Amino acid sequence: MVQIKIYRSLSHMAIIIMAIFSFSFQGLQGALFLSIAHGITSPGLFICAGILYDRFHTRTIIYYRGITIYMPLFSIFFFIFTLANMATPLTGNFIGEFLCFLGILNQNPILGVLASLSIILVAAYSIWFYNRVVFGSYSLFLKPTIDLTFREFSILLPLLLFIIYIGIFPNIILDLIEFYISNIPSIHI
Repeated sequence: MVQIKIYRSLSHMAIIIMAIFSFSFQGLQGALFLSIAHGITSPGLFICAGILYDRFHTRTIIYYRGITIYMPLFSIFFFIFTLANMATPLTGNFIGEFLCFLGILNQNPILGVLASLSIILVAAYSIWFYNRVVFGSYSLFLKPTIDLTFREFSILLPLLLFIIYIGIFPNIILDLIEFYISNIPSIHI
């Protein structure tokens, strides 16, 4: 289960590195923004994985199925973090990836198109992963359990609100990033 989240992290880092090496204003701005957004989304997903491991003491995907029956609130949080990880609109990852791809496409359109194909692959295995873990009949290998505790809820909620907030109002971070990037010599704005 953790390996699937690591694949997405590697995909984010590859996009960030390509955007940095584009050495364009949009690419650098997107790389920094995506780093911030990824630094919020990935911990949310890893905390969700930790909650599942804490409840069921296994990381093997085969054993998970039908989590939404006993953990509906967890399923909602897990769904929104999965959508954010796929860089859907209204999340911070979308703004970061859009700016990264804009910078990459400005420098090398062929590489930009090839890199943007990762969006399709990431969406495919993220949706498969979420569907496999959350939906279906409840697994015989799992014991009935409780939903999120107050502690878990209070950890996940600020992460979720922040990733959506910077997706709706990205200028809060983009203005700070613009100031620092515009001071780098030989960056073409």
